[in-house]
Amino acid sequence: MLPLLLDTDLGTDVDDAIALAYLAKSERFELLGVTTVNGDVHRRAALATAVLRIAGREDVPVGVGASTALGGGTTRSMPAGIVASGPADPLPDPVPTAEDVITGALSAATEPVHVCAVGAFTNVAAVLRDHPELHERVAGLHLMGGCLREHALVPGGPSRPAVPEFNLNGDAVAAAVCLGLPLPLRLAPLDATNVVMFDDGDRAAIGSCGALGEALGAQMDEWCALLRSRSDDPDVPRVRLHDPLTIVGIAMPEVEQRDEVRLSLHGAPGEAFFVESPHGRDVTVVRSVDAARVREELVEVITG
Repeated sequence: MLPLLLDTDLGTDVDDAIALAYLAKSERFELLGVTTVNGDVHRRAALATAVLRIAGREDVPVGVGASTALGGGTTRSMPAGIVASGPADPLPDPVPTAEDVITGALSAATEPVHVCAVGAFTNVAAVLRDHPELHERVAGLHLMGGCLREHALVPGGPSRPAVPEFNLNGDAVAAAVCLGLPLPLRLAPLDATNVVMFDDGDRAAIGSCGALGEALGAQMDEWCALLRSRSDDPDVPRVRLHDPLTIVGIAMPEVEQRDEVRLSLHGAPGEAFFVESPHGRDVTVVRSVDAARVREELVEVITG
């Protein structure tokens, strides 16, 4: 089993909840802790705690992290609103901080730990910057974020230009910190993840698998309803698997086609991009994905 820490903005896009449910039940990973970022981090922690309880993983610690970016204030995508109405569980008093959970897990680990950030990168950037003594305990830093190339809304759909991606622009300063850390770095950008999505059969299978499926099904419905309220394009309201893909690829690299790329960060906060540059740092970038295998893995594990 691969030891892993998850940093998440669970409660907005439903893919965070799917990723957490997968980790809670997967035999490929040892989930050491969950930390929350972006806006109402206590509410996000309460939602994460409920998913873990329903999945039978009350042993996993949950810590609250940064509500704003490293530079303070707000950005284009931080703080973000919370869409999921529940379930949410009470938190302990005092609730652990993200730093508590991350440093505690890394300090106690008997083998290097994968650190996976699928929201704004604030927590992992701050903790790993401030605790260089723990770098040797990190197997790799895995980020879902950025948009390097054109992307489509659905497989085979029209290409759209690269856009300033949500997670990266939640905290561009934190993204720059992550690029500067002397750790193996893997990036799953929007242009690779955006066309990996559940179909109706996947959603129905998960929604019918007991209390966990009921909770995920309700959150999928809420998320898609929000997307429909914002766009008349029928290709918009989909359950895209940005975050679960970022995790599955750690244990199953065969589902990804990857390149080793030198990346730099360019642009002002809110309009920032990772760009390929000879002056950048080496990053393993996910270019394309075997979407069917990722979906199959997620559905099989979550439904048991």
